[in-house]
Amino acid sequence: MKRCIIIIALLLLASCAQQEEPTPTPDLDMLDQSTDNSLERTAVYNKDITLCEQITTAAIKAECVDEVNNALASAHKDTSYCDRITNTELKASCQDMVRLSDALQGNTTESCDQILDPARKTRCLLSVITSEATAKKDPSLCDQLDETSKRKCSDNVWQTRAAEELNPTFCDQVTHVLQNACKDNVFIRMAIQNKDITKCQEVQNPKKQSDCEEIVKG
Repeated sequence: MKRCIIIIALLLLASCAQQEEPTPTPDLDMLDQSTDNSLERTAVYNKDITLCEQITTAAIKAECVDEVNNALASAHKDTSYCDRITNTELKASCQDMVRLSDALQGNTTESCDQILDPARKTRCLLSVITSEATAKKDPSLCDQLDETSKRKCSDNVWQTRAAEELNPTFCDQVTHVLQNACKDNVFIRMAIQNKDITKCQEVQNPKKQSDCEEIVKG
């Protein structure tokens, strides 16, 4: 009888052992990619291309080198770094961003004309020409732009003139939906500068009118 009990116990133990799930082994490829991704982020953040050399996954290593060169080009405003990028789209984007930066810094449209992406080129021209037109108080300079950009440029010129010269009539030249906000800004400036609370009463926006009165009252 005892022998039967022992045999049954052994069979149960053997059955339990067979049902135990094997201990999973770590996925070394996943671990390597995680380390490589971490190295790439560090390399790009520090603009250190030598860290990319430590990456073992070929695709991540190539991406790392491209992204670091892109970061260096942006930091130094130098398209020679862009030329080292192998990804065609990233290379074009890199070159455009450097040219955009050059255009804004030098306030010249020449660099804008070299930008390949139409949207970036439009944004570049809008920024440079608007800056020049506003500085010279000459909305006719906005005529170089397409219709949508021309309107934005002209609005900026007239709103700036209205605020600087404290002349609300200039606001009549801006897009209709912007006219009240433009005039409110002028009246608030006039009220504060001349300590004239009656100008606050000409402000259309109730909240701005209240704020204006509080400022003038001191």
